[in-house]
Amino acid sequence: MKSNLKLFFILVLVTVGTGVLWYLDDNPGNIAENDQAEFAIEDTSEVVKIFIADNFGTTLLEREKGDEYWVLNSEFKARKSSTDLLLKTFDRAAVKGAVPEKMRGTVIRNLASSAKKVEIYTGGGDPEKIWYVGSATPNHTGTYMLLETPSEGKAEEPFVVHMEGFTGFLTTRFFTNEDEWKYTGIFSYPNRTLQSISFNDQKEEHKSYKLISDTSGVLDLYINEGKEIGYSDTLRVQEQFLRFKKVHFESFNSRLTVEQEDSLKLTNPDFSITCTDIEGVATSVFLYEKDEEQLYGVTEDGQVVLVQTFVFNPLIVGIQELLQIN
Repeated sequence: MKSNLKLFFILVLVTVGTGVLWYLDDNPGNIAENDQAEFAIEDTSEVVKIFIADNFGTTLLEREKGDEYWVLNSEFKARKSSTDLLLKTFDRAAVKGAVPEKMRGTVIRNLASSAKKVEIYTGGGDPEKIWYVGSATPNHTGTYMLLETPSEGKAEEPFVVHMEGFTGFLTTRFFTNEDEWKYTGIFSYPNRTLQSISFNDQKEEHKSYKLISDTSGVLDLYINEGKEIGYSDTLRVQEQFLRFKKVHFESFNSRLTVEQEDSLKLTNPDFSITCTDIEGVATSVFLYEKDEEQLYGVTEDGQVVLVQTFVFNPLIVGIQELLQIN
């Protein structure tokens, strides 16, 4: 009996001890009042500028308050999915726990030498917060980070930070490669802003066609430099027209040298597509066959990109295939 009672008390002590260690090491409750642990931005709609610096370069993202898209390095439109992810991270970032004492020195040294510096501005000349983003924890469920604010200065202690509702680490969300940040949209026509599409098969001109929408949404089909033709499968033609409302390419990395890109741009494309909105603004892309999975594309500003055949093959069908005629 005494032996069982002794075993019971040992189990209780072990359980309580484990709980205390967990609380101190991996529960933000004991540091909730620490200003140096308040990484989150209370209202991300106020964020108007983000500056990221790492050992490879820098990136500047700016917007007017309320804008949907950010401006990248004062020149390009930024990829919306990536900027949305940053804002979500700023909103949900929370301290998971303190850095274990035995790892503290190593973490601080690594942050000093290789951390990504992220300045977050909500107006004014000074950032509201600066994050120093380090590597992942050994179990890849947190990120070593250190905070700096105008009022408190640079924190002395790093923390393990995670994003609520997400399992993983945050380091890879902060990068400085300009091509990875650039917006990949070619055509974007929300609601009923797309007025016409023109598909040109440069090798087989008889396959080319143009679709023009009137104010009521009825589509007129033209071939042979303006000759209008009728069609019976209205649904199929409408579906084809709608494919052009939102089209993205895959990557700015063409995997070609500068010389090869210049040579490509001097050759005639295999296909070209031009879309025009209700304001009369036209946007074109020129396509070159590559392989079964990808095509080369050249945008209006002369950038060579990769596009997926999965996305573009349905767009480059000729008039015969569209109308299902021989």
